Amino acid sequence: MSIRYRGRIPIVDPNDPQSWAKDDITGLPVMHPDMIKQMEYIGNGLAWTGMMVHYKDADQPNPQLIPPRLKVDPVPIDNPRYLQFPELPAIPTGLTISSFTSTSVTITWDFVQNVQSYVVGWNSNYVTGEATNIVPLTYTIIDLSPSNTYDIYVASTANDQTPEMAQFSTSAFSEPISITLPSS
Repeated sequence: MSIRYRGRIPIVDPNDPQSWAKDDITGLPVMHPDMIKQMEYIGNGLAWTGMMVHYKDADQPNPQLIPPRLKVDPVPIDNPRYLQFPELPAIPTGLTISSFTSTSVTITWDFVQNVQSYVVGWNSNYVTGEATNIVPLTYTIIDLSPSNTYDIYVASTANDQTPEMAQFSTSAFSEPISITLPSS
């Protein structure tokens, strides 16, 4: 077969004619036997994109388009356990100051059901303190500085009795009460 090109227009040998087609990418006429299907990865395999192109113009399929293989699902658990968070005890109410001096404050509060102990906290501009495992419904804070204002609050604690989680849970602190100690 003898084909001569003059620029972009091929000249077909009348003694050996072949069919011609248009390249879908470049739009140029090429011999039909030189055409191939343009393939691309779609899903898990190669698929024809619907374009016929010259073998020199064909793109190589991009293997990065192959979706990743998913791992198999895990075996179901026979006896699943759900996370159970301990119920927080109620916040103490009725927080009052029963007596005070220039260096100490005695506070009282109301009884809370199912509570084993209490936490008392106090703070001022200079001092922050906390006392834990208080069983009675009264507590005296000592070694305070005269002429300072203190915010005092109480929280209740309860022991979680489940065997998996033997720990203490603490409620949120009560609304603080403020007291300014007299000067000595």
